[in-house]
Amino acid sequence: MLDRLIEGAHFEIVHAPKADFNAAQALFRRYNELSFVDATLVAYLEREDIEYLYSFDDDFDAINGLKRLDTSDNPFS
Repeated sequence: MLDRLIEGAHFEIVHAPKADFNAAQALFRRYNELSFVDATLVAYLEREDIEYLYSFDDDFDAINGLKRLDTSDNPFS
């Protein structure tokens, strides 16, 4: 799958910044609900001060201050 992503014209592999990777480790240890990938996403969202996430993955509901959206509702209206 990784080879397909790398070779695909519409994908670019971007590595998480070291700060996000380090923060993700602490989040991963703190929240049993999160996979390491989810923890890395939360670290990024926290660094960027983003409070909304569109996802069907309810594991994100464990994070205080993060509002998971699973419909097309606009949180800003």
